[in-house]
Amino acid sequence: MQGMGTCLQPPTAATETSSVCRSLIRVDGVMQALQHISNWSLKHAWYVLGLAQISLSVWLVHSTQHVPADTLLTLVVWGGAVICCEDRLEVMAIRPTGWSLWAGLLLLLYATWRSTLVLDRDLVVYVLPLVQATGLILMAQPLRRFRSFLASLVVLTLLPLQLLVAQLLPEYDLSVLTGKVTLVVLLLLGQDAFASGRQLTLNGYGVEIGDTCNGVDLIMQVTAIAVVFCLAFPLRNTLVRILYAACAPLMGLLFNAGRIGLLAFIEGSELEHKRNLFVFFHDRGGAFVFAGLAALVMGQIYLMLVERELSGSSS
Repeated sequence: MQGMGTCLQPPTAATETSSVCRSLIRVDGVMQALQHISNWSLKHAWYVLGLAQISLSVWLVHSTQHVPADTLLTLVVWGGAVICCEDRLEVMAIRPTGWSLWAGLLLLLYATWRSTLVLDRDLVVYVLPLVQATGLILMAQPLRRFRSFLASLVVLTLLPLQLLVAQLLPEYDLSVLTGKVTLVVLLLLGQDAFASGRQLTLNGYGVEIGDTCNGVDLIMQVTAIAVVFCLAFPLRNTLVRILYAACAPLMGLLFNAGRIGLLAFIEGSELEHKRNLFVFFHDRGGAFVFAGLAALVMGQIYLMLVERELSGSSS
């Protein structure tokens, strides 16, 4: 009798291919599952995930940096990033590739994990938004469509850029320049003022322009708003866009000079609640008031430029 045995055959190309496919089954399984979910559901789930990441970023800056101006700039930058891709989001279908999906997920997991390790004054909070935005984009779109969101990423680079600007700008010279611009504003308004170095004197009372009053925060906020306008609603004339963005720091400097002039006026006045007014415009929401006014003016100027361009093209 012959014994019955099993014939062993060497692996074929088909066997090796099958092995590779089995190693990718998890990626394929996830992608097949996504194909059975409506785009409406996927998009809204992605919106919720994005909102959670933005909220985490803003909360992280607010709770660790203790600088209200930085929190405001973070809100402005994230809002600008969303505006820059708003048209794209309306028609976007959530269809990532398997690898872009997992890469985006890993980036978001890293950003969330790194956020739990942030200590006071940890500057990584200004870089994490770029990681979060990149992760969100990769979870929604394949890498070949990444270019559609470049404008949003450019806006988000303004957060780490502000650190570089703060380091490069000579703090004393900027304070002196702010004092001189404030002096010109007060003289034009008929006030008896005098400026020397950091000191600004009005009606016999003086204020000192320190490093927190020289306007670098307001300059960055106004510049961020100008960049958002230029990227989200681009003008055809490149030179006009460049000039508009270049005027933004000057606008921020001018509005900060108005704030310093108001502080000097309050200090030298006989107002009954002048101490409370001084504290408000110096330490509390006063800076936000002038930031809002500057944003309003910059928006109106850009709207005029857009209307002028539209009227020129229609004629």
